Amino acid sequence: MISQEILTAAEAVVTAAGLGPLEQVQALPGGANNQVFRLVCKKRIVVLKSYFRDPGDTRDRLEAEYAFINFAWNHGLHCVAEPLGQDHDTGIALYGFLPGRAMKPSHITPETMRQALDFFLTLNTHRRAADAIGLGPSSEACFSIKAHISTVDRRIAQLASITGNASIDRDARSFVEEELTPCWQNLSREVGSRASGADTSAGRIISEGERCLSPSDFGFHNALLDDDGMVRFVDFEYAGWDDPAKMVGDFFNQVAIPVPAAHLPNFVDAVAGLSPEPDTTRVRIELLMPVYCCKWICIILNDFLPADARRRHFAAAATTEETETRKKKQLAKARRKLAEL
Repeated sequence: MISQEILTAAEAVVTAAGLGPLEQVQALPGGANNQVFRLVCKKRIVVLKSYFRDPGDTRDRLEAEYAFINFAWNHGLHCVAEPLGQDHDTGIALYGFLPGRAMKPSHITPETMRQALDFFLTLNTHRRAADAIGLGPSSEACFSIKAHISTVDRRIAQLASITGNASIDRDARSFVEEELTPCWQNLSREVGSRASGADTSAGRIISEGERCLSPSDFGFHNALLDDDGMVRFVDFEYAGWDDPAKMVGDFFNQVAIPVPAAHLPNFVDAVAGLSPEPDTTRVRIELLMPVYCCKWICIILNDFLPADARRRHFAAAATTEETETRKKKQLAKARRKLAEL
């Protein structure tokens, strides 16, 4: 159900975009963080996104995503939704409706990999443009190996405070304390020790030239495949300036639509080629791949954290039974990912 406040704001944005009147509203399934609606307007079908806001989650998701999509669209990257308007007061934005279906692991081919890589590379051919300079850092942006490690440290610490007396909550606490934390402590020490060269020392801040414009949370779990084989990309609320090593680590460690490791060498070569220090970038990517495996274990367990649970409830209200079932699935995924690490 769409609230009256959001519906009123949506009608105003639709009118301002010259698309009105608004004729029909349909909730779209699948969003884990926000509410998404398909709007049938007189002139066009569009998508309305209502962004989650919470004191425990201070990132301005609307501002980050709308600015990034606007940048991409203005530079000819039309494999993203067209930005059509926003209302920051109510936390909504209007986008063009993208054709296509959710992707599956079987859809990952050399061709779809090429499209994903081309999207990233083309974004970064425009990274010296004035509107690129104005974009902010990505969510959890990291510009040193120490910063990457600290990010996972914080996530592990958050998980150490899992509350709840349900059996699944106790199982999750035990997993974090007895399996995940010891593994991470050993891994972080090893990565810090290996980062001993002058160009890869843990504390070295990478230069602006080594940084990239990252879609963040980039992968085929945030993509649609149309009938002509074209991949279209969605969900940029974490996007911004970042270390390309983080983008690669996330791309190959996200668990929804896993990318086979066979695609990694070509992907790394292309991404490193953007950098004035390609060899150093390759080393940093290699060092940080297991770090991002561990980070994704933490992300999988976000359902056990209060703020993230509230965000998922906002996106799609769930019963207690549905929430418990999801938690069980997430903990099983986390165990499998740790075994992989």
